[in-house]
Amino acid sequence: AHQRLVAAGRIATLPALEAAQAAGIPIYFIGDDAADGVDDHSALSSLLGLQTWTDGGFADSVNVLDPTHPVVHGPYGDVQGFWCDADMDVALTIPGTELIAEQDTTGAPAIAVTDGSTRTAVQLFGAAASHDTCPQAPDTRTEPLLRNTLEWLME
Repeated sequence: AHQRLVAAGRIATLPALEAAQAAGIPIYFIGDDAADGVDDHSALSSLLGLQTWTDGGFADSVNVLDPTHPVVHGPYGDVQGFWCDADMDVALTIPGTELIAEQDTTGAPAIAVTDGSTRTAVQLFGAAASHDTCPQAPDTRTEPLLRNTLEWLME
């Protein structure tokens, strides 16, 4: 079992995230701007499992595509589709990244995971009450997602 977990935010630096991944530490990227910069940094693209970022996101419905994946169907409950008020980044997954939920209008990732030597999860909407949070916390629709994802990352 993993002993540590890196929760990445705007203050995280790319070298620190690369070091965490190299050490086998799971990484959870959360926020509507999580994919910002994947076009400028191939290392960030590799970490996120995303490419071709567009800062033109908007509020949209989130549709669960793989209802059997442990991040949306785990010990803390099931996650169904929901409306998201955040302006989620629009990006594409790269090979090896599994699309768990998509943005309805664009088909872009809303939730994506990589299950390689180091597990990574990307959630393109926030987890706490702020301008970029979808939906506002606490919320019974998405709390299981956060808990299930942390459980899956730490397995």
